[in-house]
Amino acid sequence: MIDLTAAGTRRAHERHWRVIYGLLRHPPSEPAARDVVEKGISSYLSALDVIAGRLLQLGGLREGIDRGTALDVLWFHLGQRAWFTLVGDRGWSFDRAQAWLSESAGRALLPAPGESGPTSRASSATPGSRTGDT
Repeated sequence: MIDLTAAGTRRAHERHWRVIYGLLRHPPSEPAARDVVEKGISSYLSALDVIAGRLLQLGGLREGIDRGTALDVLWFHLGQRAWFTLVGDRGWSFDRAQAWLSESAGRALLPAPGESGPTSRASSATPGSRTGDT
């Protein structure tokens, strides 16, 4: 599931790279443009939350990882900033970035080989909420 998500985000970024990287790597100052960007980010976070929820339902998350944390980790590894940093700023190919981001997200979220994941459990964290903050 993480590999499919990485592939999908890669395709979207690669297909629209000039616009995404050229215009969105720095938040727009125009309020209407900022609203469009924020809505896009909110939609993407909602999609990642569905994936985090599915991983949770399948019992596929590492022990101690709840839905909110899974969402944060997916966002960290597969959000725009990850692609901007590796491809745009550091010059990685999309192939290399996709492989590394997918593998890194998997290591952070999924049980290690031989380690079983916890049973399905629910969490009240919602998209955009911050986990681990007190």
